[in-house]
Formats: sequence, C-alpha cells, structure tokens
Amino acid sequence: MANGTRERIITAFFRLAAKFPDKMSFSIAEIADEAGLSRQAIYKNHFNSPEEIIDYIHTSVDRKISNLLSDSPKNTEHSLHYFAEYIIPILYEKRTWLKYLYSTLADPVWRHFLTTKYRNWVLDNLELNLKDVKISKMQVATLFVNNILSIIEIWITEEIPATPHDFKHTFLELCEISISDYYKG
Repeated sequence: MANGTRERIITAFFRLAAKFPDKMSFSIAEIADEAGLSRQAIYKNHFNSPEEIIDYIHTSVDRKISNLLSDSPKNTEHSLHYFAEYIIPILYEKRTWLKYLYSTLADPVWRHFLTTKYRNWVLDNLELNLKDVKISKMQVATLFVNNILSIIEIWITEEIPATPHDFKHTFLELCEISISDYYKG
C-alpha cells in the first residue's frame, strides 16, 4: 500500500504541474487534496515537505542513469554512443515525469540539479577539448551538459516523443553539429 500511495502522491504532484504550469511550488495540502489523501497520511508515512517529494522524484529519475553512467566507458569517442544506447531508453521510460519537469515551473531546481550533477560527472569522466577556447574547463563542461539537456528537453517535451531507437540517431547528429551550423552566414 505504501508504494501505491507514494505513486498517488507523485501522480498528484504532476497533475498539479499540468494544471498550473506556471506555479513554482505546491503545498502538501494541495498535493494531498489532488491525491485524495489527508495531509497527515502524507506527513506520517511518506514526505515531510514538498521539497522531499521533489528530491524523491530526482532520485527516482536519476537512479538508473547514475548507475549506468558509472559503468560507462571513460574518455572515449564512444561516450555519446553509450549515452544514446543506454540512457535515452531510460529517459523515455520516464518521459511523462520528464515532460512536466522540463515544461513547467513545478520543480524550479530541476535544471540546476541536472547541470550540477552531470557537469561534475563530465569533469570526472570525459576529456574535454579545451584548445582554442577562452573559457575554463568548468565552463566547457557546463556548456556541454546544457547542450545535451537542451537536446533532451526538445525531444522529451514533444507531444509524442520519438522512440529511443529513432531518437538516438537524431541525438548523435545534434551532438555533432556546431552552433554555427544552425544558420547560414
């Protein structure tokens, strides 16, 4: 019953996000009402605050990805291919949650959470090309991560996102394109 109730709470959070996409936070009372639960049931058995709900969502989305990335090839040209092959299907499984995390203000720390976590992973695991750039390694890593996140956001917020099999090719192509390739000049 606890897992079913927890899922009801998370589903209620995302239903509220869908109803009020410009709202930056929801109270436990609002979430409880949407889930058809009492506030006490949420506090007593599940979450002490809306922030704990968001932390749970982050952990739930990120758990498999973190495990796979820790096993991924380090400093090779195959790192993006590994991401496309193994991470994109996980993102697709979580597409409903991700759509709301990317397209609403319900979780105002979502992008920061991802940028910080994966920037650190990039710094620890990938060899970045720093020649001919006048910015720091940290800035290059942030730019790299934000580019990947933007590609994922555009894909996952589509009304019907392409399947992982179809999208992985597009993802790899987009990763190869320079920003100057987007315009005629």
